[in-house]
Amino acid sequence: KSGWLRKQGGVVKSWHRRWFTLKGDTLYYYSSEDESKSPLGSIFLPSNKVFEIPSPGSPDPEKFFFEVGPGSHFVIIYFLGEGRSQVSGNHATYQICAATNEERKEWIKAIR
Repeated sequence: KSGWLRKQGGVVKSWHRRWFTLKGDTLYYYSSEDESKSPLGSIFLPSNKVFEIPSPGSPDPEKFFFEVGPGSHFVIIYFLGEGRSQVSGNHATYQICAATNEERKEWIKAIR
């Protein structure tokens, strides 16, 4: 599964549009649809859980939230940079936002 979602930053809590691709047990995200470039980051899913966050009820375009975060034990999240070196990421939990409720449900189902 692939598509555009918005992800909250790890250090600066602003929202960034990212291209997400689910491959096997890893969710990768990129700055564009060009998956031939190194991803900005990846989320290893087997020890993570996905949580649907209830919509706050406002007309805010960021209202279709879900989180991907630690399950029964903490997972190491890797960021892939130049030369594909691995560096620990800034997130314990990823806050992600879909454009519609249907899209959010599709992503949650695919991740689970």
